[in-house]
Amino acid sequence: TFTQYQPDLYMTDVLQQILELAKQHHMLVIGYMPPYHPAMRDALETQTEFTPILNYITAQLDHFEKEYPFHYLNFIDSHPLSDDAALFFDYIHPTEQASILMMQQLYDQFHTYSGRS
Repeated sequence: TFTQYQPDLYMTDVLQQILELAKQHHMLVIGYMPPYHPAMRDALETQTEFTPILNYITAQLDHFEKEYPFHYLNFIDSHPLSDDAALFFDYIHPTEQASILMMQQLYDQFHTYSGRS
């Protein structure tokens, strides 16, 4: 939950273990931070510790991108995903159309990645 800022609970150590394994096996890991319904995002930003948590997690992911074969996209701030309530079934789950938009952006960004020098 976003009620308290507790970095020890965010399990970035588990992600780091996965990334270490991927590095050992020459595998690329691609991830994303999911979008939120605009009303949900507004509530999270005004009523919880969402912003400092997001800043912490983003900094961790940015660090992992430098150290491991890992890339991610942040759809929390992605337009139209962050602005269009019609792209969500409810306050959390994106529609098929939203998923298609996210997967297309991931593909466009990373489909030519080779990772080898």
